Amino acid sequence: MLSVHTGLVALTCLSLARAARVVEYLNITYVDGVNPDGRFLRRVIGVNGIWPPPQLNATYNDTLVLHVVNIFLLV
Repeated sequence: MLSVHTGLVALTCLSLARAARVVEYLNITYVDGVNPDGRFLRRVIGVNGIWPPPQLNATYNDTLVLHVVNIFLLV
């Protein structure tokens, strides 16, 4: 029975050791002059002043920390 518990603890520690902490800072605001659908330029909601928004990269067991600031009220 002890070996089963030892094995489970080892697997848990191994999975936690492989997990990463992914930290992203996102400023949500309007971006002017963007043509998202090919029709005409318009104002869209962007992230960090760009459109399309950046891709967030994380894998299973990662800890994803998002710092989000809504700048709509300031614009």
